[in-house]
Order: sequence, then C-alpha cells, then structure tokens
Amino acid sequence: MKTISYSNTDSTNYQISKKQKDSALGTIAAIVTSSATGYAIQPFSNFAISKMIKINKDLADIDKKKMKQAALEILDEKNLSQKGVKLNDYRKVNEILNGFDESVANGKSAFFAGIKGIENVFGGKMFANEVVCNMEKLPAAIFHEIGHAFNANNSTFWRTIQKMKKHSLPIAGYIALYCALTKKAVPKEEGNMELTKGQKVKNFVRENSGKLAFIATLPMLAEEGMASIRGNSWAKEFLSPDLAKKVSQHNKFAYMTYLATAVGFALSAYTARKVKDYFVDKKNAV
Repeated sequence: MKTISYSNTDSTNYQISKKQKDSALGTIAAIVTSSATGYAIQPFSNFAISKMIKINKDLADIDKKKMKQAALEILDEKNLSQKGVKLNDYRKVNEILNGFDESVANGKSAFFAGIKGIENVFGGKMFANEVVCNMEKLPAAIFHEIGHAFNANNSTFWRTIQKMKKHSLPIAGYIALYCALTKKAVPKEEGNMELTKGQKVKNFVRENSGKLAFIATLPMLAEEGMASIRGNSWAKEFLSPDLAKKVSQHNKFAYMTYLATAVGFALSAYTARKVKDYFVDKKNAV
C-alpha cells in the first residue's frame, strides 16, 4: 500500500492559501456591503427628487416666464451679465428628465442619478460663464444655479470651495475602498505595543472612516447650500411671495439629495470598515 505523507511545508502552504482566500472574501464582502449601504438612502432621494419634479410641473407657463425674466434681471443687477455670465435655456435634457421622472415614479434607483443628475440635469450646470438650466422643465432651479455663478465670479473663497467640491465624492469613496482593502494595524514586533506613526494614521483613518467620509463632502454641502441661500434671497426680491416660496421649497428638496448622498457615503465608509474587521477578527480567532 502506498503511504501518503503530508509535510510541514504542505501544511504551511495550505494555511497561507486559506488566509489569502479569507482575506479576499473579507475585502469582497466589505465592498459589496458598503455599496449596498449607500443604496439605503434611495427612498429618501427618490422622495426629494419627486417633490422637485412636482413643484416644477405644477408651475403655470406664465410663472415659468416670470422666473426666466427674473433670472435675466438678477444677472444684470448682480453684476453677472457685465462679467459675461449668460443664461442658457437648455432644452435637450427633456428626454433625460422624462426618463428620470419615469424612473422615480416606478421606484427605481435615483441614488447615482442624484449624484450627477442634480447638477447636470435637475439643477442645470454652469459651464464657464453659462448658467445652463431647462426653463421649461426646471425653472425653479435657475436661482440656485445663478447662485453658483455668483460664487464663481464674486468670491475667491467660494470659487475655491467650488474647485474643492469636485473631489468631495471621490475622496469619500476612496476612504470606503481603503477600509475594505486594509485591516487594522498591529505592532510589528511581538511584545512591543508601540505603533509606528504610519500605523497610527492608518488606524485613525479606518476607525473614523464614516466621519472622515462625511467631512470630505463638506465642500459640496457648503457650496451647494450657499448657492441656494443666494438663490432664495433673490427669488424673494424678484418674484411674488408665492413663487419665491416654491423656489425655496425646490431648493430645500434639492439640498436634501446632496445631504442624503453625503450620509450615504459616510455610511458606506463606516460599513466597509466594520465588515472587513469582522472577517479579520473571525479569521484570527481560528
């Protein structure tokens, strides 16, 4: 009979292979769970977006014209036209808007739509010195968008914050991914409980991942908030109280989507760390 023997080397290789698989499983689970957590804010975002759509749908044509006229007056009186800022009544987004309208009505995901859509579709976007907004579908958004133009052209501080906010969501996402790909640092030498500076930084980022991810979104939240504050103020100045109220309501719901996005990324980063640590602890306990 042939005898099969197992060497220490085989056993060691098996253990290493198992640890590698367990580590990969923990990383995958952390990424998947983290992403799923981000979708937890979907109903909140859908609710806010549906409210925004309804506010604009309920506007009469004459009210839309009043908003457009008020927007043009604001550009003149707030010294923006003189700086080359123009209003671009962009109608090509109608098909996209109808698609979003349908999607939200059917309860489909609006989370990632909210991330890109609020600026590019639901609110419009300032391209260089053009304030782009669909004045047929989303006229109530124009005052917020002019707020962005004012921030860019009249304040060094807010112009800087605008540049910073472009990195808000990527940084928040990187923090979540970092937690999924790494594990808590421990002393390199047995019996030595002192961590290196790098290890301390690593653990700090991981242990505060949710907070840091939310902090990363603050430039976005701050600049979007200031654009709405300016827009609401101008709406009160140039529109009737009733229309100004609708503009304010629209901007409130729009801001809710930004806040929900920030919270979603914070929860994702927190979840990524907790799930990865769970698998690491489970592996070490074996």
